[in-house]
Amino acid sequence: MQSIEYRRGSSDHTKPHALLARPFPLPAVDQDQRMTVLVVDDEPHLRELLRCVFEEEGFHVLCAANGEDAWQLWQHRAPAVVVSDVMMPTLDGYGLLRRLQGALGTVRPPVILMSAAPSRTVTLPVPMVAKPFDINELLTLVEDVVSATDRGAAQYRCDGIA
Repeated sequence: MQSIEYRRGSSDHTKPHALLARPFPLPAVDQDQRMTVLVVDDEPHLRELLRCVFEEEGFHVLCAANGEDAWQLWQHRAPAVVVSDVMMPTLDGYGLLRRLQGALGTVRPPVILMSAAPSRTVTLPVPMVAKPFDINELLTLVEDVVSATDRGAAQYRCDGIA
């Protein structure tokens, strides 16, 4: 894999992932109060890549290999946002989303779904990212979801997945 140089602030880094020059930083948060992202994907390499990227951006990261494991983690520590694959064993991303919707009632869950084969026939109450994705676009989407949740903008009724 080719390393791509990226610059953040005044220090240079060499990263084995996409260019991450950000036009704006994440909100300043105390180190012990970092926002948590739950990454859910059955592909270990993608989980590790996203873990590294989100940690580099200042998030605390939890990882799960399927929706059932993610559900268990979510019940113990609700993250600021869940970034989940759709097609996984045990409990897929749609099933996880339904559980979160059930637990949150009418509140829109802070979830971003990812899929290599996104359905154009299903209307979702959450953003869907097609794989492969641009890491900068995913980071911007995560920031938008976290920001909307912080502002209360995501606190509205949503239609569930049938």
